[in-house]
Amino acid sequence: MYNKTHQKTKAFSFRGRRLFVYNFRMQGGNDMKKLEIVIQPEKLEDLKSILDENQVNGLMISNIMGYGNQKGHKKVYRGAEYNVNLLPKVKVETVVDSEIANDLIDKI
Repeated sequence: MYNKTHQKTKAFSFRGRRLFVYNFRMQGGNDMKKLEIVIQPEKLEDLKSILDENQVNGLMISNIMGYGNQKGHKKVYRGAEYNVNLLPKVKVETVVDSEIANDLIDKI
């Protein structure tokens, strides 16, 4: 069980990825960090291989919709042009030791 007073400590945005880091303190005194990574769906396999290389053994994957700097794009359907504002994204959440978290942030 973790201490429920967790707080967001860092937020990163680079190369089309968003990374949020939360600090936790486990009951045994271990410092842990929860990583929330928002990526494009085609980058999921690359991210999973990075997590496997670092022996991260638990993660949760959610399909989400959103947009960043690109603000969506235009599509044509049956001759009519329309804007697609929300693009598919993938959110990956995992909890790791503080020492491993810094290495993961650099690799992601």
